[in-house]
Amino acid sequence: MNMPFEIVLQKLDDEGVDYEIVELNPNENDGINSSQNVVYSDEIEKVNIDDNNPIWMADDGEKINICDGHHRYTKALLDEIPLKAVNIKLNEKDACRVLNKIQDIYEYEQKQQMEE
Repeated sequence: MNMPFEIVLQKLDDEGVDYEIVELNPNENDGINSSQNVVYSDEIEKVNIDDNNPIWMADDGEKINICDGHHRYTKALLDEIPLKAVNIKLNEKDACRVLNKIQDIYEYEQKQQMEE
């Protein structure tokens, strides 16, 4: 997600999507699955981990999948530091679909504002 964290949360609220904000220590959490099989080491070096740049996960109660933030998760794992995560209470397909919809609308609105 390349939009402000608070805007994503507001859009999730607007959509009626349940979520939970958690602090995650990747070195202590088993059972988190990745929807992306490859992360690039040169991208990991550029990653900024802070509270305004969480990872986004799908949490349907049975399994947790990372939807966005694979490089941040890997950096936190390698550096052995905690990071903020947002568990969207949907299955992976639906959570990723909602996040993509929010991102697409945000980008469209930003483009419209620039054209005005």
